[in-house]
Amino acid sequence: KNCMEYLGTLRYGTRQLPIIWKAVHKKLFKDVEKVTPRDMIYLGNLLPAAVKENAKFLDFGKPALEAISVLGSKSDLGVEEYLTTRTLSSQLSMKEIYALGRMVCGITTEDVLEKQLLIKLLPYIGTLECHVKPEVGSLLYSMLKPGLDDQALTGKSASSIEEMGWLMGILPAKLYQNIPASQLSQFRPSAVMNMRTMNDLSAKQLLRLSPQAASMVETPQIKALNLSKVRALRSAAGEDPKLRQSLNAIVTQFERKLAAIVKAETEELGGNEDLDLQPDNMDAVVDDPTTPEPEPETPTPEPEAEPESEPESEPDDSPNSQPSTKGDDDGAAFAILPSVWLLFISFSFYYVIL
Repeated sequence: KNCMEYLGTLRYGTRQLPIIWKAVHKKLFKDVEKVTPRDMIYLGNLLPAAVKENAKFLDFGKPALEAISVLGSKSDLGVEEYLTTRTLSSQLSMKEIYALGRMVCGITTEDVLEKQLLIKLLPYIGTLECHVKPEVGSLLYSMLKPGLDDQALTGKSASSIEEMGWLMGILPAKLYQNIPASQLSQFRPSAVMNMRTMNDLSAKQLLRLSPQAASMVETPQIKALNLSKVRALRSAAGEDPKLRQSLNAIVTQFERKLAAIVKAETEELGGNEDLDLQPDNMDAVVDDPTTPEPEPETPTPEPEAEPESEPESEPDDSPNSQPSTKGDDDGAAFAILPSVWLLFISFSFYYVIL
């Protein structure tokens, strides 16, 4: 029993936690009907397994509020047990809400919650990293809505998304359309976990999710996605094997549907398989946000027409004809030069004889 406090500080995996707790319960609390608040504090990280197996084993009385706060920091279970032990039918106080922690996420009735107090505690509630049922999310949103400004509801600033935290996942579907795609990188993984379907986001928004947030997407959330959104989410998820397997399965389904449609239309047109068919109901296939849009083609200027050349004139054999180029003049000069020298030598020889 001296090691109980040490065991309560260790971190356990999802599979190991219930096994460890059963061993501790059998060894230390075999004949104990209800654990003391002090022992609850010592149990620490073992409390989520304890409340899940037997909530009546824990002390949920108001004097044990400090011990309950340890449970509330680690689990959202046990709030119903706490509410049944309260002698007062009044709404929860600020002290109680702080102590309950994540257990507030399990409250399914607004009778014990005061709207103005929840709105005042909005920054704190946004840090609880809850994962709630759709009906609980709708309840919390209806109570918090009066205290939310346009910045928080539309997520136009990173600070508002940070303050809302997991509550960004319980917004009505129409509000996601107003959130700039660039702000989706600020979505926490807990916010994505609380969204009913990823179809509420556009392909450009899905593409900007962080890998950590995208990896929290579950199969039921992606069943209604078109191929464009599947590609965007697959790019955002990175190498997460579980999500990529689910998304690849959807891509395969789209390819089979496309092949079936093409085959049916080919048969209607006489079995010509060389036809380039584009089914009308598969417009999402060509809408891929991961590829840049093609730049508009610039018109190629037509080549200017070359000026018509004048027809070549026939050579003129008459003696009055003149050479037409400078090269011909030079050639004629070199051809006359030997005759001039010969004439000069003849006159010189004749002069000597005389």
